[in-house]
Order: sequence, then structure tokens, then C-alpha cells
Amino acid sequence: RSDRARRATRARACPPRSAMREITADEAATATKRGAPLVKLCRRGAPHVVFAQARADALTWVGRREREKRIAFARVERVLRGKHTENFRRKGGQARDDARCFSIVYDEGRGSERKRTWDAECESESQRDAWALAVELAARAAREEEDEGTRRGNASSSGGGASAADDVESVARGDATIERAQSGEIVGEASTAAEVSAPGVVMANGETAPNAEATKSESKSATTNAETAESKPKSEKPDRRGRMKQLVDLREELAERELELESKENELLNRDQTVQVLQQELELKTKLYELMKTERDKAIEESKLASGLCAQAQIGGGF
Repeated sequence: RSDRARRATRARACPPRSAMREITADEAATATKRGAPLVKLCRRGAPHVVFAQARADALTWVGRREREKRIAFARVERVLRGKHTENFRRKGGQARDDARCFSIVYDEGRGSERKRTWDAECESESQRDAWALAVELAARAAREEEDEGTRRGNASSSGGGASAADDVESVARGDATIERAQSGEIVGEASTAAEVSAPGVVMANGETAPNAEATKSESKSATTNAETAESKPKSEKPDRRGRMKQLVDLREELAERELELESKENELLNRDQTVQVLQQELELKTKLYELMKTERDKAIEESKLASGLCAQAQIGGGF
């Protein structure tokens, strides 16, 4: 009976995975933004505790050297729950609970195709699930943002190409008009002669043909417009790269300012704690002073009482 009761108590204390409540996306995002200490496994060196935190665009952590490091969510490919990487196999993976471990697979960036992993162990399975879910959602949002930017760039490039094609077509029509005017086929077409605004050439039958010089100038202007339209997408690409660089710089600047604000907040908290300690010490000193004053008053009263008793004793002995 005792064994059965012990097993039942253990089952109630550790419910199965199916009975545990699933963590929502909002709960996971709130927990990771607040940050938590995790045990990080490195390629070199022993596992150590780091303070990890999920920012707007990257996962950051502060380790033994008190220097912040980060992984951009846009570089994250997938998240693995459990012990599935080389670091766990080399760094004593058997001694660690599989339900509390997870790994983040990401690329090194800078055009490299090599993959690296960020391996960590949490305090509980629910904390592991919260971190894995939050990183997955943040990485998916970052990839969708990058894809949207790429689609917008392609759309603008295709629009510039269409306008260039229209200009080229107008140039071709102008060249055909010139050839027809030179060969005499344009004679008798009053509508075409009316469209030409430059002074025409009087033909044999008394009608006017379009001026070849004016048509050539129109074709040259159309060619210039086509070249300008073709050069627009090329000039827009550096502009987009410049804007992306500015956005990255702004994000880094915001992250630095956020770190400064956090450090100032920590300093204020430390000062508040110091003030509280000093107030407690002052209260203790005040209580001690009052206690010593009370003891002094008692001692004075006892001495007066003793002196009075001695005086009475002397008087009684004299009689």
C-alpha cells in the first residue's frame, strides 16, 4: 500500500505531457521579453549560465564576460526541442533532461552557408516550450518581413521595365513614320499630317507630308525617355539598400539606447535598495538609542532606590 500511495503521489506531482496546459503565444512573448537565466552549452568551454532575452529583432544574452551577444531572428532557420545537436552529445547530454533542452539553428551570415546552433537548457519544460515558441514566431515574422520587402522591390523593378518597353515601342512607331514619310507612302493621309505639329513639306498633289526632322527629334526624345526609364530600377536598388542600411543602423541605435535605459534603471534600483538599507539601519539605531535610554533611566532609579535603602539602614543602626 505504501508503494502504491507513493507512486500515486508522484504521478499527481508530475502530470503527463498531455495533461499539461499549452502555452499561448502572448505568454511566450511576455516571458521571453522579460528574460530569464538559462544554461548555455558552447563549442568551447564548460556550460555556464547566461541571461537571455528576446528583443524586437534579435535574441540577446549576457554571459561570463558581461558582454552582450545577439542573433538576428531573420537568420534563424528552425528551433529543435530536445537534445539533437553535437553540443549536447559532447557536453554531457545524458546528464541533462531532454524535456528542458532546445536548440536554435541559424546561419552565420555574411554570405556563408554554414549553420551554427545555440543550445540551452531551461529550468522546466514549460519554460523550454515558451522560449521555443517565441523564437519560432519571431523568426517567421522576420522572414515574412524580408519577403515582403523583396516583393516590393521586384514590383517596382517590373513597373520600370514596363514603362521602358512602352517608350521603346513609341520609338519604333516614330521610326516607321519617318520611313513612310521618306518613301512617299504618307501622302494623302490627312490625319497623320495633322498630328505632326512641325511645318510639313508640300507634296506634288498639294498636300503636306510630315517633316522628317521633327519626327526624328520625337524619336530621339522617346529613346532618351526609354534610357531614363531603364536606368530608374538600377538607381532605385542602391536607394533601397541605403534605406535598409539606415533601418539596420536605427535598430542598433535603439537597442543601444534600450541597454542604456536598462542600465540606468538598474542603477536607480540599486540606489533605492541602498536608501532602504540606510533607512532600516537608522530605524535600528533609533530603537537601540531608545532602549539604551530606557536602561539608563532604570539604572538611575535603581541607584536612587539603593541609596535610599542604605540611608534607612544607617538611620536604623544608629538608633
